[in-house]
Amino acid sequence: MIGKSHTGKSGVTKLLSEKLNLVRIKISSILEDFLGDHPYTVSDIANDHLRNGGTVPDDVLVSLIIKRIQLADCIDNGWVLEGFP
Repeated sequence: MIGKSHTGKSGVTKLLSEKLNLVRIKISSILEDFLGDHPYTVSDIANDHLRNGGTVPDDVLVSLIIKRIQLADCIDNGWVLEGFP
């Protein structure tokens, strides 16, 4: 789900996830899930960018999104992505 700020993206993805039993994936949640001591190597790259005061590059975010949608809950239920790009 993409769109301009304050257009209802969060509300629509929340509604979709509730009505269709989809996993709601938010970029902020992915970063929380995969940063820290996570064993996935791309997590280290994202951590380095954030520690140095930068932002996580899109290619790294894409890798994290791909890793997230490969988890069992997304495979079993489907998913909706909010907040990217």
